[in-house]
Amino acid sequence: IIRENNTDIDFFKLIQGAVYVVKGGKKIAEITQPGEYFGEMAAITRDARSASIISKGRSKIKRFPGDKLEEVIEKYPEVAKHLFTVLAARLHQTDRRLVSMINQIRKPGP
Repeated sequence: IIRENNTDIDFFKLIQGAVYVVKGGKKIAEITQPGEYFGEMAAITRDARSASIISKGRSKIKRFPGDKLEEVIEKYPEVAKHLFTVLAARLHQTDRRLVSMINQIRKPGP
């Protein structure tokens, strides 16, 4: 569905099924909830894809043109609310991982 490092900017909504998030060849997450959006970071930042998205079996997915993100948000404000919630959760998770890594580095050795 999405290939890591590609420069396309479309984003997607999971309608049915599940997808894997794969970074550097390793599965790092799974998206299973219908209504969940993914791939939105490229539409927002215009940066290359940070991970691949691979379907876990048969899935139904809706594609949104990334260059139409503003129009989609204006027409469907719930999309913006959902994207903000997802991005905030990802930021919180990243913060927790960073703190954990820093604490591991600071641990005194035996």
